[in-house]
Amino acid sequence: MKLIEFQITGHGLFEDGTKFSIQAVGQNNGATADRVFEYSNALYLNKTIGIVGVNAAGKSTLFNLFDGLSAFYLEDRSIDQTALQGSLRGSGDIIVTAHLAETDGMRYQVVTTFVQAQPNKWTVGDEDIYAKRLGTSARKKRPIRFQGTTIMATQSDVER
Repeated sequence: MKLIEFQITGHGLFEDGTKFSIQAVGQNNGATADRVFEYSNALYLNKTIGIVGVNAAGKSTLFNLFDGLSAFYLEDRSIDQTALQGSLRGSGDIIVTAHLAETDGMRYQVVTTFVQAQPNKWTVGDEDIYAKRLGTSARKKRPIRFQGTTIMATQSDVER
């Protein structure tokens, strides 16, 4: 399973609703073969990602968020065991909507609210997990929509 994208709200360095993705969108052919790989049916991921920006723009924080969220969601680590502890910044709650993918076509959307329990100490306030199976003819240009899907688990079911 891989973290393919996330959207963040409430973070001090990024505009609310900013989405970060490693998904390759558009036509994938011979010209792009060395830059992308097919992860599963209709899901192509970029092999190389580069971030350009001025000093203190949030480049390192962005990579640390990807790393921390991957460890948090996929390796079942607590916040303080990941890069998230030092990368979550804000004065209120931070909401992350993460999209995870498996090679068999299963996609998951995890909506997590991170709450600052005390200065620089974050906990999970709420978390909902949705699942959807994509067919082999899923279109890569259209985003995966989770509206109307059944919720798999809530924070009370998944205590960290």
